[in-house]
Order: sequence, then C-alpha cells, then structure tokens
Amino acid sequence: GTFMKFHLTPPWGAIPTALLTFGVASSVFAAPLTLNDLPVTVSGTTGGPTATSCGNIAAAPNGEVNLDHAAYLQVSVQTDADATIWIDGSSDFCILRDPTSHSLHTAGHWPEGLYKIYVGDRQGKGTPFSLTVSQ
Repeated sequence: GTFMKFHLTPPWGAIPTALLTFGVASSVFAAPLTLNDLPVTVSGTTGGPTATSCGNIAAAPNGEVNLDHAAYLQVSVQTDADATIWIDGSSDFCILRDPTSHSLHTAGHWPEGLYKIYVGDRQGKGTPFSLTVSQ
C-alpha cells in the first residue's frame, strides 16, 4: 500500500549494546540477540486484529528490541502492502510508507529501553513482509 513517509531521527545517545528478540507473527520470541548479531531479518504477515492510528497491527509485536544503552538502529520493511512500522517504546512513533519510492524505514539513535516493533497494514490486509533491524 501507499503511505506518506516521515522519518524520525531524534537526537538520542551513543552506541552500546542491545538485546533483540524476534518472533514471526507470534508471541513466542527467539533468544535475545546483541548488536553484534545484527542485521536480523524476520518474515511475517502485515496487519492484525488491533486497529490503531498506525494501521491494523498484530496482538503481539513482530519483534522486540531491548536496549540496555542508547544505540543507532535502522528498521526497514520490504512488502507490497500499504504497510506501517509502529514502534511502541519510550518514544512511540509510526512510520508510513513513502508513496513514491514505496520505501518503509527509519534510522536514528534510540535511547535505552524496550521497543516493540509492529508491522501494520493500513488496508487491514495480511501481506507477507520482511522486517530488518540493523546498525
């Protein structure tokens, strides 16, 4: 699908360690990973039963990032859907797909904390996606 894009690159901290857990459209997550394990890519289906201002999202996050220190991260999604990225954390935000380039990503320095990453769908459809988190 098509979304307006906005990228949030807040002026947040330095680059130490993160713990990551990722599940594929389920509430069961893999073992925690560190920044040294990045990039991490998971697949799933966009959307879900929960309607939000950032499109429909799944009941459980598609991935979680637990930063024990501030870190620079990039989050991107490859999909044909009218998808969004909802990041639920110390600074909640929604990333919309660029209507021209169909790019869906954000990058910046994230403060320490737990971040739940959802791949939403503005059309409410379930379309395959690939979610990548990298430094």
